[in-house]
Amino acid sequence: MDPRKDRLLELLLLHGLVIHDESTFALADGTMSHWYVDCAALAAAPAAKAAVAALLYDVAKQVGARVLMAGGPAAQVFADAAAEHSATRSQPLLAVPPAGNGHVPGPCLIVQDVVATGLSTIAIVEQARSQGLEVRGVLAVVDREEGAAAKLDAHGIPVYPLVTGAELQARRAAVARHASELTPAG
Repeated sequence: MDPRKDRLLELLLLHGLVIHDESTFALADGTMSHWYVDCAALAAAPAAKAAVAALLYDVAKQVGARVLMAGGPAAQVFADAAAEHSATRSQPLLAVPPAGNGHVPGPCLIVQDVVATGLSTIAIVEQARSQGLEVRGVLAVVDREEGAAAKLDAHGIPVYPLVTGAELQARRAAVARHASELTPAG
């Protein structure tokens, strides 16, 4: 595993993952869940912001994107950090908000903090296309794996998750196992 992704998983557990025993969190699509990722808290953690920026830059470079369009406030923080990260590299990036004014030329990567069903992301893709941007894909800091990838693929848009819900839950379980092994039997 890429050590930067490994670090991002650690930072998600420290700063972003919130879990309750019951389904108490309303997600953007209205469904209820017992877990969510607080990407505002994640974006406020400098190490997490830097980790996402570096990984996001690599994906943008891989797909040939020159423009990052953010899908929300936390995504804008990550897009801005990736643009700053790119400033001295071979492929500088421009970060724009979803309601950008005027035409911004270039292939685009949509940045989302979390994707679940993909409904809100499709609206952002359509908005980017209406502004004349060629959308090369969606980068999700976390893909909850609840249908977004399939829905977006049906629209010709690949999803590039930095972390999946399964990876996050597996890391959480591994940390819990490790902690229980370190606790003396009593």
